[in-house]
Amino acid sequence: AGYGLIGPLESTTDGILVTDGAGRITGFNEKYVEMFRIPRELLEARAYEPLRKAVSEQLKDPQEFIARIQEIETSSLSESLDVLEFTDGRVFERYSKLQSVEDRSVGRVWSFSDITERNRAEIVSQRLAAIVNSSDDAIVGKDLSSIVTSWNAGAERIFGYSASEMIGTSIMRLIPPDH
Repeated sequence: AGYGLIGPLESTTDGILVTDGAGRITGFNEKYVEMFRIPRELLEARAYEPLRKAVSEQLKDPQEFIARIQEIETSSLSESLDVLEFTDGRVFERYSKLQSVEDRSVGRVWSFSDITERNRAEIVSQRLAAIVNSSDDAIVGKDLSSIVTSWNAGAERIFGYSASEMIGTSIMRLIPPDH
């Protein structure tokens, strides 16, 4: 464990960075080093500005990243939550919490979670939903009890029932009684 590593926080799956509010890094964990692919020497130098610059160069919108950090640091926000989009496609969620001692700010803890896969899954889900919703074909979902759980515009057009009329009712409603 080199200088600046935060021993108790090594077991977390989040990358952790601690700053003192005066432009210095006071701690970090190994996960942070791995996530941001930053040379350890940059963190161990304790200067926050070169680190911000190195991180910003990896992001889709470096200026917005720097501006948002400055906004967080100069505001009285006790907590913040943002999403960082990297040029290589990774997506991180950034959470920060102000650290106080006797009502005096002593710095901030920054926590980073890699949400790349969750973000990709949401995009795929949104695309599939758009395909289903825009299809001219009837696309109907039901559970194992034959209760309708989804009903697209194509189903409305073909069967004549609206989604609000069908969702929550039995699919058997569509089958003629003599069948």
